[in-house]
Amino acid sequence: MRAAARGAGRRISSPSVSDMRIATLSGSLQERSSNTALVRAAREVAPDGVELVVFRSLADVPWLDPSLEPEPVQELRELIGEADGVLIASPEHGHSMPGVLKNALDWLVGSGELSGLPVALISASPTMGGGIRAQMALTQTLLAQAALIPVTLTVPAIKSKLDENGELADQATRRRIRETLVALAEAVEERRAYLQAS
Repeated sequence: MRAAARGAGRRISSPSVSDMRIATLSGSLQERSSNTALVRAAREVAPDGVELVVFRSLADVPWLDPSLEPEPVQELRELIGEADGVLIASPEHGHSMPGVLKNALDWLVGSGELSGLPVALISASPTMGGGIRAQMALTQTLLAQAALIPVTLTVPAIKSKLDENGELADQATRRRIRETLVALAEAVEERRAYLQAS
């Protein structure tokens, strides 16, 4: 079964290097996470002018307490608030996204950084489902915050696509990650054009 990307494949103009900033989150805390490997691959294959800025670790984000505003939460809000788009790589856990990712997104509910922002979802799984149920749960949470989801990518049978160092070696999947980023960048450009015309 091939990795499947929805919403990818169209061409975009080449933005300047400093012009497109994509906040990037990995929903896994594991040291050798296959989804974090997708993030590393995404940084390597990103189109010219698309800068992926990776949040340090969701392990640093405390459990939700709306009466507080801890430093890691401030950093997360600033990262996403200053970004042109978001890339989220999430494993599937219990037919959903991991709790640490849901917790991080819940911190953004009241502050609104995701509202109107294009978000691309990628997920890898050792199963043939490719993490699709994690993406379904993510979609509900993101749409509740008025985020836009122009493109998604699922990567099934991920273990067969990694090398001995845990890096993504499968060239077809690397191409699809690039296509996903191209589609995300196009959504960013379309949003910019809409905002300028408003």
